[in-house]
Amino acid sequence: MDVKAICLTTLVLAFSTTVAAQDWRLGIGTGISFLALSGDGGVDTVNGPFDFNARMKPNEVSEITESAFGISGFAEKDEWTINYLVGQIELQEDISVEQGGNTGDFDLTYTRAGAEVLVDYAFSNIDKTTWAVTGGIRYSSQEYKGDIVINGTQINDDSTKESWTDAVVGVVHDYSISPTTSWTTRVDANFGESDGFRIGSRINWILHEHWELRTFVDYRKIDFQEGERGDSDYFLYDAKEIRFGAFIYYVL
Repeated sequence: MDVKAICLTTLVLAFSTTVAAQDWRLGIGTGISFLALSGDGGVDTVNGPFDFNARMKPNEVSEITESAFGISGFAEKDEWTINYLVGQIELQEDISVEQGGNTGDFDLTYTRAGAEVLVDYAFSNIDKTTWAVTGGIRYSSQEYKGDIVINGTQINDDSTKESWTDAVVGVVHDYSISPTTSWTTRVDANFGESDGFRIGSRINWILHEHWELRTFVDYRKIDFQEGERGDSDYFLYDAKEIRFGAFIYYVL
């Protein structure tokens, strides 16, 4: 996993241990999620700049997923809620061709990692409705690795990696459906090294004193560019993403 993401997770877990002694409600969990994306990308390679357009449905992403990892958690007390998330996914596509007695193999690996910490403050709680403001940081990294082999001879082995960190601000709305079920909607925008926004919705079920299930769907717009086309540090990611799934939490 990305080193910065690991460091951020370690700090959050250390913080969680501290607040546990101060009567906070803590939850930590993992789950399953699916990703769909559509957008443009670009990187600088040893052979010059390479731009591409990608449109992938959830089943297409799943078919080439080599590995994936995610952990999420929260800490709640009075008007305050701290949410954190860290994850990584690796996609790999292998293409082999044979023509005129020659063989060629092209292997592309795409690895992305991310982490975020958001702090919510509830400023209004009327009947079944709660409004909160949120703020925090979001870290993202992406890496492309390309390997080309012709007739058993490696002719290109290139990799490009970029990362960025943004501040996040937004609002959160929570509606209590029942004593054990609630509906949360989150809208936030990020700015700093990239620009974008997220609209997310989830249903929260308290299954037991120590277990909570959250199903979610997120829509994100991400626009990041480093350098200009032709520069050695050129990197572009301008995409729309939809992610949905479910997380199960153990609650202290």
